[in-house]
Amino acid sequence: MSNAVFCINEGTFAQVNEFLADPKNEAIAGLKRVVGKFGSVSEINERAREAGRVKSLVRRLERINSPFVKDIEWLASARDGGKFISLSDYRAGVNPERPARDYDHSNAPTLEISALQYFPWLIAQARQCI
Repeated sequence: MSNAVFCINEGTFAQVNEFLADPKNEAIAGLKRVVGKFGSVSEINERAREAGRVKSLVRRLERINSPFVKDIEWLASARDGGKFISLSDYRAGVNPERPARDYDHSNAPTLEISALQYFPWLIAQARQCI
C-alpha cells in the first residue's frame, strides 16, 4: 500500500481551507471565543504548567486554609535538610554487593498517592522513617 492513499487531494484541501476561513463559520467563531477567553494553546499550556508547580499548588492550599500546608512545609524542610536519600543510595545501603544498574526496572512497582485522603498516612510514614 502506498502512502499516497493518505494524501488529501488539492480540491478537498482547498475546500477545507475555505470552510475554515469563512467568517460566517459558527464552529470557528466558537473556537475564536474560546481562544479569546483562555488564550492560545501555548498560553493555556503555560498556565497549566504554572498551576502544576509545587509553589503554585502550596499557594492554592494556603488560600483554602488546608490543614496539609504545615506538613508540606515540614516535608520541604526535611528535603532541604538532606533528610532523604536517593533510590540508588538506598539500594547501595541495603545490598552493597549488587550494583545499582543491576536492578530490573521493568517490573518496578509504582506507588501513587495522588489523592489527599492518603496524605496523612504518607506524612506519618515520612516522620517515622526520618
